[in-house]
Amino acid sequence: MNTNISLKQEVSEELPWLFRELHSRIAENDFKPKNFGDSFVTLESPVLCVRFVRDRGQVSVEVASPSDRETWLNLEHVCEIISGENVKPSFELLAVADLLRKNFQALGDHLGPKYDDTKRELDRRAENRKQAFLKRLSG
Repeated sequence: MNTNISLKQEVSEELPWLFRELHSRIAENDFKPKNFGDSFVTLESPVLCVRFVRDRGQVSVEVASPSDRETWLNLEHVCEIISGENVKPSFELLAVADLLRKNFQALGDHLGPKYDDTKRELDRRAENRKQAFLKRLSG
């Protein structure tokens, strides 16, 4: 990871498969070299929108349905629904990109035809995490 270059440039150089295999295009990007190299790049493909975010050197990925481009979802949380297992968060570009690549087809399905079910399940899990947190605070 190089915080001296934009995430757009880094994604373009390190992850050419996003463009070649998944037919993604850059829709939006920003780079603030004086703010710890904070940067983001948004990619769109026919089946999935993907936003890479670098904040203080840590990279995360959010995904969105092409039918709801305003609602960004945490990649790890959606992959947990897909796999039925906990996904260990990573904050390195190549690690989060690998998770994206391994789950791309299923992500297209869960954010396409199964989007309403996926969104309901994410909301349910978020509420469970909130309740567990509140219980720990009060207990």
